[in-house]
Amino acid sequence: MGRVKLKRIFIKSVVAIFLLLLISTVSGCQSGDNASVSQDEAIIQHNEQGIALTKTGDYEKAISEFNMALELDPEYADAYFNLGIVYKAMGREEQAIEEYSSAIRLDPEYAAAYYNRGNAYNQLGQMEKAIEDYTDAVRINPEFALAYYNRGLTYAKANQIDKAIEDFTKTISLSPKYALAYNHRGRAYSLFGQIDQAIEDYNQAIHIDPEYAEAYANRGIANAMKGNISEAVKDLERSMDLSSDPGFKEKVQKVLDELQQ
Repeated sequence: MGRVKLKRIFIKSVVAIFLLLLISTVSGCQSGDNASVSQDEAIIQHNEQGIALTKTGDYEKAISEFNMALELDPEYADAYFNLGIVYKAMGREEQAIEEYSSAIRLDPEYAAAYYNRGNAYNQLGQMEKAIEDYTDAVRINPEFALAYYNRGLTYAKANQIDKAIEDFTKTISLSPKYALAYNHRGRAYSLFGQIDQAIEDYNQAIHIDPEYAEAYANRGIANAMKGNISEAVKDLERSMDLSSDPGFKEKVQKVLDELQQ
């Protein structure tokens, strides 16, 4: 009986030790999870703080926050993307392109990164690369209205007017209240000599935004091309009343002077 009793005590002791080890192991796993969650939270916190600092124009501190996020996770595509936004705001387009490229390398389907990199290329006058990036953006997100719009502007600058009209038309189909797209499609129609269609687009732009100075000016020029001088003068004068841009006003005044000679 003594041996049996000792055996039972030994078994109980082993079971107790095993349970303690099991509890210790499970607790250790839980502690590891907490550490992981804490690091993830820190990454997000640095990124969000960087975004907030960017909005206030405190760019250097924003850069520091995004870099701290990347120290914790060097493959955090959003931090590279946000660094690109900061550098673009600082006028450092080439560095912005590097950051957007890093975001794209980590996430090849990052439509906004292609779009923003396209804008930076556009700023540097690299229109072909800009068009390539806008094209990738709309491939990934076929409803990306601004990417179509900016590609349309780039096609217009490259004198590919037919493609510009297609992109402005696509923009309007996705965003029917986007006055700028109507205005720029109107300008494209004017370049094709389709003045009536241009005026229809300027009318729509003004209907959406009754204080759109450039649309009034463009409609005025279109009316002048049709020989409607009195209507042209009204639109041009209205555009000057609405605008606070001295350079814009100077250009419109030259057109008015020519019409009133």
